[in-house]
Amino acid sequence: QGALERFRREGFREDTPLAQKVTCAVVHMADSASAAVAGMSAATLCNMVLLNQAEAHNITRMKLMSTIAVSEAIGDSMQADLSFLTALLEAVAGHLAHAALLLRSEVAALHKRLLGVIEDSERMQQHANDPEMTAELCHRISKGFVDSPELRVTWLANLAKRHEANKDYEQAAQTRIVMAALVARYMLAVREFPIAVREDD
Repeated sequence: QGALERFRREGFREDTPLAQKVTCAVVHMADSASAAVAGMSAATLCNMVLLNQAEAHNITRMKLMSTIAVSEAIGDSMQADLSFLTALLEAVAGHLAHAALLLRSEVAALHKRLLGVIEDSERMQQHANDPEMTAELCHRISKGFVDSPELRVTWLANLAKRHEANKDYEQAAQTRIVMAALVARYMLAVREFPIAVREDD
């Protein structure tokens, strides 16, 4: 907790991967068999929301980072029981129930969004024996994040993992090519591509 406070500017204002990596690790902690560790996960995530609010006067970055972290946790778990994620969200919402009105409304919107991601994932699990339907649902979720390159790439990575789990390596390779194209397009848009590329290339 102290380290988060010390590096809150780097985590919530500057363009570094620090806070994203911490958020992903914290969300994965929620799947611990230890109630104490799971509780620490919720408390840490709650503290990160408050630090983001204090540093940037909004929780925009935590909204994105927590959605990516939950999406990655879903992709990594590959299991039907995602109750640990639901419990984590409920705990965070409970911790922040007495926060300022604006922050509460932002947390409520984030809570709703993440529950929607979990519900979509549970729908995929219901079709676990139908690889084509599962892949279609995963692809549909990724398209729902067309305004967020990071989230779309995260869900395409989940789709690639599912293709690989089903030994459908050609589809997995095609999915990763789409991911690479999205990343390249984004880097061109923000002028961070490592080499000069003509617009018509």
